[in-house]
Amino acid sequence: MKKILLSIFAFSVSVLSFANIRLNGVEYTTPQNNNGQTLHGGLKGVDMVVWDVDSVTENAIVLSYLSPDGQDGMPGNRTIVMTYTLTPQNEFKVDYVA
Repeated sequence: MKKILLSIFAFSVSVLSFANIRLNGVEYTTPQNNNGQTLHGGLKGVDMVVWDVDSVTENAIVLSYLSPDGQDGMPGNRTIVMTYTLTPQNEFKVDYVA
């Protein structure tokens, strides 16, 4: 059985030409997943990792994930916090900070 947790974004929402990025004079190599380029952040998307459950209430859940420095060749630690809420109007609300 395949489990997917609402994959709604990637760390890079574009294409990294030649699968590399230069930041502050340092070149980082990223995995090629689209004809020699890196598309949408690499091979290990946020839908393929285990998230931490930070809190649960009657109508909301808060999840977080820390992508460590070097994951998929990307520099720096990157943290995502996602909040899924069911409102009194029966709306499904998604808030995220990265």
